[in-house]
Formats: sequence, C-alpha cells, structure tokens
Amino acid sequence: MRGLPLWPCQWVLLPILVVSLFSCGSPSDVEKRKDYRLALVSDQPDLKTEFRRLIQDFNELAGVNALTYVDNPAAANSAIVVTKGLHDRDGKVGWGQWLSESEQEAELFGGGKRTVTYSMRLEFDEDYLRRRIASDETEKMRYDKQKLFFHEVGHGMLLDHDDNPRSLMYYDISGEKDFTVFFDYVRSFMEDRG
Repeated sequence: MRGLPLWPCQWVLLPILVVSLFSCGSPSDVEKRKDYRLALVSDQPDLKTEFRRLIQDFNELAGVNALTYVDNPAAANSAIVVTKGLHDRDGKVGWGQWLSESEQEAELFGGGKRTVTYSMRLEFDEDYLRRRIASDETEKMRYDKQKLFFHEVGHGMLLDHDDNPRSLMYYDISGEKDFTVFFDYVRSFMEDRG
C-alpha cells in the first residue's frame, strides 16, 4: 500500500519542521569571560615596569582586579604594543581595540551554552611614553600616562568615544578628566558575566 502523496506545500513545510525540532528549546545561555591577561610585545624592562604600574593603578581605581600583567606573551590573551612613530603614522598616541571570540556548545534540541571570551589589543606611541617616563616623574606625567592607558583600555572594554570633554572617553585625552563615571562602568562591565 502506498503512503499518502505529499502536496507541494508539504515539501516546503517538511524542512521547516525538521529544523524546528532541532532548534527549538530555551535560548542559549551566554557566559562572558573577562580575564584580561596583558603582555608587552617587547623586551624593554622600563616599559614593562611602566605597564605593570599602570595596570596596578587601573585596578586600584576600579576597585577590582580587571587587568593582569603577565611577562610571557604566550600566556597572555591581550597585547600591549609600543610603536615608534605611531603618532607620525596615524596622528594618535594610542589605540585600543576590543576583541571577542565566541564558542557554542550545541545541544540536540536547541539551546546550548555560548561562551564569549573578551580580550583587547592596545598600541601606544613610544616617543609619547618615553617623554613621560623619568626618574623625576611629575604628577602631570603620571596623570598623562594614566589618561592615555585608561582611555585605550576603555576601548578594549567596548567603550566608544563620549561627547563630554570631561569624560575619560572623550576623543581628546588632554585636560582634566573625571575618572568616576569611567570606573563605575569598568566595575559594572567586569561584574556582567551573563
């Protein structure tokens, strides 16, 4: 005995039914991994010392251990690059970029867990930094380095430029900046794991 014939519309609906059987279910759970392990892609001891100090300042002001400096670039997931002539080439003394990698664990009937791992790439002009690294460092020199480093890390933590000239995320880092709103964001960003 032959089965019932399939009408043309059933040929269209059959694949939709099959796909829906395997994709229905609860929405994917998302886990956000924010473990920023930064390494300087250079073998310059004075710059390594400087970035360790900037990371320590960042964590102290944030009130959380958001960043970790590692000596071995192979153990890092985020890079700090110092480039001679960056300002001449790009007209900037720093760049910050966030990166993410997503991994999905599939389940038979949909859903599944998705893990998003965040990292960043930071680049700084060597001449800008070297002019501000001195044995007789002034508060202004330190403040200038902090503003630049924190601003670029902000981009690494998904922040765009802000229209407020007092904001640390304003496109121009010169002048006085208010760190309060910036570090409120950093704490909130680091706490958001799902």
